[in-house]
Amino acid sequence: MWKKFINIISGEWILKSADNGGPVIALRSIVCSISLFLFILGFMNIVDPTKSWDFSFRIFQEEIVKRITWFGVLFAAVYAALYSRFSSQWSYLANLYNTIKQASLRSDINEDILSEWKAAFIEDAEYLHLSHKNNFASIIYWWIQDEKVKEKYIQYTPGGKERFESLVCSISTRYRKICSEYKKP
Repeated sequence: MWKKFINIISGEWILKSADNGGPVIALRSIVCSISLFLFILGFMNIVDPTKSWDFSFRIFQEEIVKRITWFGVLFAAVYAALYSRFSSQWSYLANLYNTIKQASLRSDINEDILSEWKAAFIEDAEYLHLSHKNNFASIIYWWIQDEKVKEKYIQYTPGGKERFESLVCSISTRYRKICSEYKKP
């Protein structure tokens, strides 16, 4: 129950239907800021001995107006935190990709380990909600064509085969969309 509560107030549920990025970060910041703002107002009214336990919508509106600047501060803090997190995740994934590409150039590379690494990259991209971003989607699209990567993904990823099939379907759809966008005049 606690996990669901945090999932709702943090806006994590938004990531189930949208890719991580600027618009999602802004929307999550709004959701989270509203939740925190209302919680703070409620808590202040509960602990204030001059207030009664009777809810008054008019007094609630007055409290919002008096402390609306707090909402701005909360929004800025939440946006900065979420954007920092997104930036860190993006950097991690980009660095991991570059490391994999660099390792693949070595003549003594173990193909099994390289395939495990690629499968882990794909899984990480999914967990970070970045797998459908254009640059990562195109990488994933080509890597899932490799039979060894498919085997390693299915072997080591929770949900294995079903998750792989779902990934192939969604990434293939996304890749076709990316290609059609680039072909437009």
